[in-house]
Amino acid sequence: MKRYETIFITDPDLPDEDRKAVVERFAGIVEGEQGYCVRFDEWGARKLAYEVKKRKRGFYILADYCATGAVVKELERTMRIDERVLRYLTVKLADNVDIEQLKIKLAEEAAAKAKADDEAEREKARKEAERIKAIEEARAEAARDDDEPDQDDESGDSDADSDEMD
Repeated sequence: MKRYETIFITDPDLPDEDRKAVVERFAGIVEGEQGYCVRFDEWGARKLAYEVKKRKRGFYILADYCATGAVVKELERTMRIDERVLRYLTVKLADNVDIEQLKIKLAEEAAAKAKADDEAEREKARKEAERIKAIEEARAEAARDDDEPDQDDESGDSDADSDEMD
C-alpha cells in the first residue's frame, strides 16, 4: 500500500453535519477498500487565492491515508462529482507502507504527546500553586503589618504630651 495525502476544499457555507458527512463518506471509501485512514484534519475556513466556483472562501480539510491507486481514483471521482467539494489535490507521500508499523508509530507519537501534555499541565499547576502561595504570603504579611502599631506614632504622642505640660 501507498500513503497519500489529499487536501480538499469544501463549500464554507455547509453546515457542520454536512461537512462531517462528506468526511465520513470519503473515509468510508478508503476503509471500504481495505485502506487505512491516518487522520482527517480540518483546517477551517480560509480565503482562496482566486475564485473557485464563484466562491472566495473555502473550508480546507486534509486527509492522510494509506490505500491503493484504485482507491485514490475512486476518491477523486467521488470528489469530482460531489458539488460540495470545490477543489482537491492528492499527493503520494510514500510507496511501500506497512500499516501495522504505521499504527505502532502513531500510537507511540500519541503516547509521547499525551505525556508531554501531562507534564505541561503539571508544570502549569505547580506554577499556579506557587503564585497562590505568594499571594497568600503577601496577604499574611500585610495583615501582620496592619496589626502592629507604628512606633513613630507613640513617640510623637509623648512629645505632644510633654509640650502640653510646659
